[in-house]
Amino acid sequence: ISFKRNAITLTHDAGAGAPRFRDPNEMSLGELLHPPPGAVQARDLGKLAAEAYRRLTSPFTCVSYTLLALAAILGGRFRRHGGGLRVFVAMLIATGLVALGLAIANLAARDTVLVWLMWAHAVLPGAVAAWLLFAPRLEPSPRPAPSSGAPA
Repeated sequence: ISFKRNAITLTHDAGAGAPRFRDPNEMSLGELLHPPPGAVQARDLGKLAAEAYRRLTSPFTCVSYTLLALAAILGGRFRRHGGGLRVFVAMLIATGLVALGLAIANLAARDTVLVWLMWAHAVLPGAVAAWLLFAPRLEPSPRPAPSSGAPA
């Protein structure tokens, strides 16, 4: 293969005069919640709100996943061999929660009324796992000692 010209000009910008709209990942939280006029298109306002609330809910999501892992590890009886099923089930639940979170973020980007689902997704799994970890256990009451039948 033969080329007549091998030089590539990197300084030439094809869209030098066109305004560049920044990606929501490049914006600060303040810009996402209150975008400057003319900086974004009106159709992208839902995406900006979804990205802002994703950033706000992500710490709660991390705590929820941590509590889920703790509930899986500490929630059952200790067995030297055979505790892997709880860990595997916790991994499946966490994978499902990640997929659900992506779907909820996509829905919230389309319709900002559904932003509350992002908060529910971030907080509810952690609340359930914390309840499983810290709720008082109902232990069976001890049986009374059998009486010998003779009155004392």
